[in-house]
Amino acid sequence: MPPGPRAGFVASRRAVGNAVARNRAKRRLREVFRHHQNLVPPGTDLVFVARRALNGLEYAAIERDFLQACATLFPPLSN
Repeated sequence: MPPGPRAGFVASRRAVGNAVARNRAKRRLREVFRHHQNLVPPGTDLVFVARRALNGLEYAAIERDFLQACATLFPPLSN
């Protein structure tokens, strides 16, 4: 059985800002992934790259974007 999905989170100083902003961006991305990791197939590795605009978004908007990306990347298998 393959391991569950794995995720890496990147937030550079240049792209996001100071340490507080970088940690906040990564924390928000981790939380969305944690809540919806069941949408990602086992054995999949994902890398999330934070951008400055991420910290200006509402959590619901980040979650909606993640769900749309999952629907595009991992469409449900039809029988």
